[in-house]
Amino acid sequence: MDLLSDRDANSVAAWLKKHSSVEIIVRDRSGLFADGALRGVPKAIQVIDRYHLIKNLVEALERFFLHKRSVLKTLHEQQQHNASSRLLPLMEGIPSSAKAEAASLRRHAYYVELSEKIHQFHTKNVDVATIARHVGVSRQTVYRYLHMKQAPERTRIQYTRKKLIEPYKPYLLQRWNEGCRNVAVKRDYLCYANSTLRKQGGTGTCKK
Repeated sequence: MDLLSDRDANSVAAWLKKHSSVEIIVRDRSGLFADGALRGVPKAIQVIDRYHLIKNLVEALERFFLHKRSVLKTLHEQQQHNASSRLLPLMEGIPSSAKAEAASLRRHAYYVELSEKIHQFHTKNVDVATIARHVGVSRQTVYRYLHMKQAPERTRIQYTRKKLIEPYKPYLLQRWNEGCRNVAVKRDYLCYANSTLRKQGGTGTCKK
């Protein structure tokens, strides 16, 4: 294993020329490595490593969802409105755990810090390629943050879980108030729920 003394396209090209049998080069997204590889072994196939491939995907999805933020918010509001009108409530999602919440806060803090660093370099007239190299992101990401007037806001969709018993509570309370306070209440609840399910096209059985 060799370790180059610097991060320079000329060094990369010189090393590859001494190892001209190289056929495949796995690299990151840096343009200088692409240039060095092309000059060192022009016929070699250049591929991106797994980490940066996933990072490219994450950044692409991030850009897409940031642009569609208002659309996603509208769809979520419509979903909540439609869910409230259902007779049989469905599980709308899983509440975020403390661990997921902490991870969300860490990601947002990273994005805020990244935005501040990029804008600080920009105010010092540092070029985009150098900024990208210093903060460890692609040039496209640097441009995206420079186009933002402020640091990205933390967005989070609140998930709610509705209780399955909710639509049957009025009937059960009625039976309770009528004096049915034993196993008959459970039996009636099951019969009532199964009857409602059958009316909606489902299947259900009731044994008394």
